[in-house]
Amino acid sequence: MLANIELYFVHGWGYDASVWDKWLPQLRPDVTPYIFNRGYFKANKQNFTFNISARFKVVIAHSLGLHYIRPIDFSQIHMLVLISSFRQFHEHSQNYKYSQKQVALMKQRLIIDPETLLADFYSNCGQRSKANETTLINRQLLYDDLILLDTNEIDLDVLKPIPQILLLHGGYDGVVDIKHSKRLNEQLPNSQLFRHRRAGHALPSINSQWCINTIQKQLSKKLFIDLNPIACSKNEDKDVIRSA
Repeated sequence: MLANIELYFVHGWGYDASVWDKWLPQLRPDVTPYIFNRGYFKANKQNFTFNISARFKVVIAHSLGLHYIRPIDFSQIHMLVLISSFRQFHEHSQNYKYSQKQVALMKQRLIIDPETLLADFYSNCGQRSKANETTLINRQLLYDDLILLDTNEIDLDVLKPIPQILLLHGGYDGVVDIKHSKRLNEQLPNSQLFRHRRAGHALPSINSQWCINTIQKQLSKKLFIDLNPIACSKNEDKDVIRSA
């Protein structure tokens, strides 16, 4: 069967492509996955690019992963799923300068002790670090992308033409407040927001099945194999904040 859907997985800061390990076995055979790996635990940086084709393109991006996509490339996206993401990292902070200082502190700690910084970051995300994450750490790339986190801002005009956007967020996300997704939901007419009431920032890895079930039910194009009704009911824990 010729695949007619291209599905791009884009992880966030401090992660790698293994975030999506539980997702891949559930893909339909007519979906071609492209697994982006930024290179935080490799020697070389990878920039996000699309395959040159006219096929239907879906992007699932976690957190800072949205910011790896060049503005010119958003016009190629037919469906976009943003998990725990944001337009500008500091914009919903109660204290803008304090938020900036926290990122500055992360940069300092990254230089001195990257292993401990990453371990604390994963703890804040609600999960443990993995052993292979300390074998090789691309400290420079992690540092450069903290600058990206600190300064980059997505132009809403590149998102508004996308026909369908799903926003998934954890109600207990202590890294990226759900206010970011709520605001995006208000600003993007073709968006829907779904909240997992008990989840934190690591939705794609810890709550992968909830994410898959929600995406499968809402997107007009089916990306995954048929859902198990029993598994679905066990994984239901979401609020629909607003539908387009």
